[in-house]
Amino acid sequence: GNFGFRYVSTDVEASFYSAPNTPVAQLTSADNHNSEILPSVNVAFDLTEDKILRVAAARVMSRPQYVDMYMAQDRSGVDPAIPTNPSLITGSVALDPYLANEAEIAFEWYMDDNTMLSVGMFTKDIESFIAYETTSDVFINDPEDPGLWNIQQKVNGKGGQVDGIEMQYQQAFDNGFGFSGNLTYAETDAPRESFDDRNAEL
Repeated sequence: GNFGFRYVSTDVEASFYSAPNTPVAQLTSADNHNSEILPSVNVAFDLTEDKILRVAAARVMSRPQYVDMYMAQDRSGVDPAIPTNPSLITGSVALDPYLANEAEIAFEWYMDDNTMLSVGMFTKDIESFIAYETTSDVFINDPEDPGLWNIQQKVNGKGGQVDGIEMQYQQAFDNGFGFSGNLTYAETDAPRESFDDRNAEL
């Protein structure tokens, strides 16, 4: 087996113009620093000559998308004809990366030189998704639609859980052809309020 770790250090800086309700738009900037230690371990046990048990665990990360860190306020989708507060959406360079702890165990059976069957189980504990934090009834002196607006700030929300099972079978035939098939089934669970589109499921 093997064991190791990654050290990831990220510096982010964004330049943007101030909110539309200020008298004169001014170019300003914001920055953020983030560092993570990401360990991982992989072990293979030879149970017999043709059976292997594999175990793996790791802490993993993915940085927020650039659109989620975009600090300028986004007016897209604003329709003054709709009798509700229009919304301004703004990202944040202060967002933490997506972080998850994951583990997997798998059993492989090599029935002969040309045939293999495997089954595995995995789990992923995701610490947070990108969500919206809404501040309602903020007066915006917008030249086209002055009045009360909603400000939606992108923030780190709650996380979720992914559990599943995967199976694989492959076999080579004597005529040069073969068969390979796999199936993955996953169940997920995450708070509905983590997703602004109000999807009931992850």
